[in-house]
Amino acid sequence: MKAHSILVIILSSFLLTACNSEPSEKDITNVFKSVVDRSNASMKSLNPSISEKDLIKVDYVKKVSCTEEANNVYNCIVDASISNMKQTKPVKLVKAEGVWKEVQ
Repeated sequence: MKAHSILVIILSSFLLTACNSEPSEKDITNVFKSVVDRSNASMKSLNPSISEKDLIKVDYVKKVSCTEEANNVYNCIVDASISNMKQTKPVKLVKAEGVWKEVQ
């Protein structure tokens, strides 16, 4: 019974920590891909004959750092390459309904 109580306490602490943690590199990559997908959809709606090679692509995204600004709002510095254009840029992210999104 004592081992069960300890296990419950440990699992509870992990769950509470996960609720208020900064975005992972995978989370940030998913945000970038979502933004790029929306941009590509807009370009295709304006020009249905646009070729795949002319669409925007996420080459890589690397999280440099993140700091919490407010509850579930993080300012992150990201190294990224979008369609072979490399840049380091700040990105503000918020977690809403379990999904990370960019704050404009």
